[in-house]
Amino acid sequence: MKIKFFGIISISIILALISCTNISNVEYTEAKNYFHKTNAPLPTSMKITSQMAFDSQFGMATRMGANGIPTAIDFKKSFVLAKVMPQTDTETTLTPLSLTKKNNKLILTYRIIEGAKLSYTTQPMFILLVPKAYQDLDIEEQIVE
Repeated sequence: MKIKFFGIISISIILALISCTNISNVEYTEAKNYFHKTNAPLPTSMKITSQMAFDSQFGMATRMGANGIPTAIDFKKSFVLAKVMPQTDTETTLTPLSLTKKNNKLILTYRIIEGAKLSYTTQPMFILLVPKAYQDLDIEEQIVE
């Protein structure tokens, strides 16, 4: 009888702890075939909520083939999280890993990998389309080594 009682108490405590963390994954889509405009300053905020603000920062980088069309962005349904780094002559890969909601924050986790020197400059970036339901939440960045 004591074993059942302690088992039930243990399970109740574990369930309470799990529900208190209030963490959930947020689905997103990575937008492809855009570039950061050279005359635009680096964004001061990752969050972009209108087509006009987006167009002031980014241009379409259309290429031949089915995979060359820029990802469509509907600001009525989504907003954008854009991470843009300064131009560099070092091979740099910026990779989003996860987006989670924890309490009243979105936590964006990504990785930065630097490689060899290049003979040209590049501007590492990614653009994520996130459901508009999360638009009013603050953003926290976490970089994973």
